[in-house]
Amino acid sequence: MKLHHIGIEVNQLERSMLFYKGLLGLHFKNRIDFFNEDIIFLEGEGVQIELIKKTAPPSSAHLAFSTDSIHKTVHSLKNKGIFPADGPYTLDNGWKTVFYEGPDGETIEFIEE
Repeated sequence: MKLHHIGIEVNQLERSMLFYKGLLGLHFKNRIDFFNEDIIFLEGEGVQIELIKKTAPPSSAHLAFSTDSIHKTVHSLKNKGIFPADGPYTLDNGWKTVFYEGPDGETIEFIEE
């Protein structure tokens, strides 16, 4: 398993996109709308950042891991007594995703491209 992306809540997508492009040399990957959230993905050498537009003050980041199969991941975790907090979903861009909640309320996402 490897890290897929880091999600960061931001107030201004364009400003944050320019900042991370300059800071990390990332480039635009795609833009999606997920449950009325405006999201931009940036990528670079071995890293992806998901910028999530928020109108309230940003509150947290989340961890996301790539998986070859959402179905197998959900099934494997279910066998361990761990159940999704939200999803799985198929996004407009064809990705499949599912969300879990960690022990301190952190969001852990698995994603299949």
